Amino acid sequence: MQTVAIEKVNDYGRDEVKAGLVRLLAPLGGMAAFVRPGERVLLKPNMLYGKPPEAAVTTHPEVLRG
Repeated sequence: MQTVAIEKVNDYGRDEVKAGLVRLLAPLGGMAAFVRPGERVLLKPNMLYGKPPEAAVTTHPEVLRG
């Protein structure tokens, strides 16, 4: 059985998104359950079209930044 986590944020403000990501990962063991200090990670965003973030076609840059 797989575990799925979903977290809603009210807007794409930097602090709001980062806090949402922390809440999202907490039940799964936090970021430390997936990445150890010093490791490198590749994040693959959805890049469907060259549209602005407000169009909700691609992964919002604040999600990647968080």
